Formats: sequence, C-alpha cells, structure tokens
Amino acid sequence: METNTDLNINDEQSLSKYEQLLAQQLFSILITSVPGSDKVITGLNIENLLKFMQYEVDMLNEEIVIASILLQRFFQKQESKGVQVVKVKNIGTILIVVFILAMKLCRDDSYRNKTIANMFKIPSETINQSELGFLRMIDFDLNVEYGFFDRD
Repeated sequence: METNTDLNINDEQSLSKYEQLLAQQLFSILITSVPGSDKVITGLNIENLLKFMQYEVDMLNEEIVIASILLQRFFQKQESKGVQVVKVKNIGTILIVVFILAMKLCRDDSYRNKTIANMFKIPSETINQSELGFLRMIDFDLNVEYGFFDRD
C-alpha cells in the first residue's frame, strides 16, 4: 500500500474502538478479496490511513462506513463479472477512490480529486480514471440505505 509514512500526525492521535473496528473491517474486505494482499498490508496500515484521512480531510466515521459498503459492493460486482481489477499494486489507489466517493456522497462541498491526489503524490489522472473504473464496476450504484446504519 503506497502511503507516505511521514504523515506529520501526532503519534498520540489514536483511533477509537469503533474506528479500529472499521479499520479491521476494511482490512478484512481487502485480504479476502485481493489475492496476496495479506502479505503487503496490515490492519495497522489501514488504521494509519484512516488517521491520515481524519487529520487531513476530517473524514467522518459515517464516511468510513459508506466507504466500506462501497468497497464490498465493488468486490461483489467484480466477482459476479468474473474479473480481478484490484491487485496488490493498486490497493492504495482503490482505498483512496472509495474514500473520495464516500466523502462526495456525504458532503455538500467535497475536496477535489486533484487535492486528494496531491496529498498522496499520485497523478490526478490516475485518481480520475480509477474513480470512473470503480463507478463502472459497481454500475454507478452509490445508493446506501439509511437502514444499514440502524443495525445493532
């Protein structure tokens, strides 16, 4: 997973238990859906990415939940279509894209793709193309029902 390790985040900034569970869920989705990913990412990598997103763009827990739902949907569609788009080398990009989409769904005024791309030192064209590919894979189905948040 390609993320900058010099994130300038206070080491004392820790995730709540709920946020740790969200990180674990994202990690679990990835290792069950991307062959070989368990050899290159860890739960701690995902936790650090979440901390970075919270620090840099004030990512909300609700947005992380939506990102998780969209990521699951992506992998379900990928399987049903018989393709393997996400590989070990592009896990970081897919996570960034799913976070961007979740923020766009939740916010009236969201960060531009170029801003997020610059944060991660990724060409904005890569983010734009990956976002479009993601949307096509899920057949542009971005609907997340409110009832999902009511589950115990």
